[in-house]
Amino acid sequence: MLKSLDQNNFNHSIWHNSKNFSQDKIKDFLKFMKTYCIFDLETTGLNPETDYIIEIAALRIKDNQIESQFSSFVGLPKDISNPESLLEQIRPITGISYEMIKNAPDWSIVDLEFRKFVTRPLFVGYNVTFDIKFLKRYSKLWTTVYYIDILEIVNEIFANKLTRFSQKHVLDYLDIQYSVAHRALADVENLWQIIQKLQESYGVNIYDYMKKFE
Repeated sequence: MLKSLDQNNFNHSIWHNSKNFSQDKIKDFLKFMKTYCIFDLETTGLNPETDYIIEIAALRIKDNQIESQFSSFVGLPKDISNPESLLEQIRPITGISYEMIKNAPDWSIVDLEFRKFVTRPLFVGYNVTFDIKFLKRYSKLWTTVYYIDILEIVNEIFANKLTRFSQKHVLDYLDIQYSVAHRALADVENLWQIIQKLQESYGVNIYDYMKKFE
C-alpha cells in the first residue's frame, strides 16, 4: 500500500501535519523507507531548560548502510557570562573546550542544516529521549518525532548478562573495537556498531521498538 503513496507528499505531511495520519500508518511509512538518523548531542548539563547544546553529530542510515554524516559544534548564546569557565568545568566529560566552539555557528543555523540532513523524523540513539528533549526545547522544527532507544533494547536482551548498561559496557560485552573519545561523532559511530551487532548476531529488528515521542 505504501508503494502507491506519493512519498514526498506523505513525508512532508508527517513533518508538518501528522494529525492527519494514525501512528500505525506513520510507523509503516518509516519502516518502508528504511531510513533513520542515529544522533547524539553534547550539552553543558542535564537540564534542557537551563543548559545548552554545544555539539551535534549524526549518521543517516538508508537500507542498513551509512548514507551520510553530519557533525557540528554549536556556539553558546552571546549573553552567557564567563563561557570559558563553563566549558572548562564540563571539559572532563565532553572533551570540548571553549576554544573549540567560540567561533561555531548559532544553534538556529545548525538546526536548519540538521533538519535538511535528517529527511525522516525517526531518531535512533542511546537513551535518546534525553537528546530529543534538548532538540525540541531549542527548536520549533521538530513537531513530530519518532524514536528507537537502543538502551531499551540492550536492557531487554542483556538483562541477565550485564549489571551496567553504559554504552561502553555494552561495547565491551559485544567485543566491539571502538573510539574512547566522549564526543558526539564517536558516540554515534560506536552506536552504529552496536546496532549492526544486535541485528546480525541477535536477530533484533530495531523497528519493533519504534515509539512516538510524547
